Amino acid sequence: MCAPIGFVSMGLGLGTAIGAAVGRPDRQVVACVGDGGILMSAAELETVVRERLPLLVVVYDDHAYGAESLQFGPDGHPLDTVVFPDADLAAAARGFGWDAITVRAPEDLDPIADWLAGPRSRPMLVDAKIASFPSFVMAHLAGMWGHAAAH
Repeated sequence: MCAPIGFVSMGLGLGTAIGAAVGRPDRQVVACVGDGGILMSAAELETVVRERLPLLVVVYDDHAYGAESLQFGPDGHPLDTVVFPDADLAAAARGFGWDAITVRAPEDLDPIADWLAGPRSRPMLVDAKIASFPSFVMAHLAGMWGHAAAH
């Protein structure tokens, strides 16, 4: 799993996952990234499709540069430079040739189990609309991955 969620790593997640998928084609690569990070590396969505990499990318979509908003907000600084309009990241991924879903509740996660069961002819992006981190999405996905790995 590629989850670059610390500081100084924004935009690195998708590229890291591509490298992992090329280096270990025998493993299922999962990238967990923020919406700001995926927007910074959106051109690589095409690379994943062109290279036929079966990535699963989970985007924590809080409509903001989350780490920065945590730094700005408590001190009363304006958030207008770190918050942005809601984007339909699933639609953008589908435009590049991905399978993609938007998740707002646990029941929205069901298509991921079908994708994991295969065949994985296209990568999968999960646009997880969250209000805070960690969220129900991460907890549910962790249980699903454990279930999928057992089969």
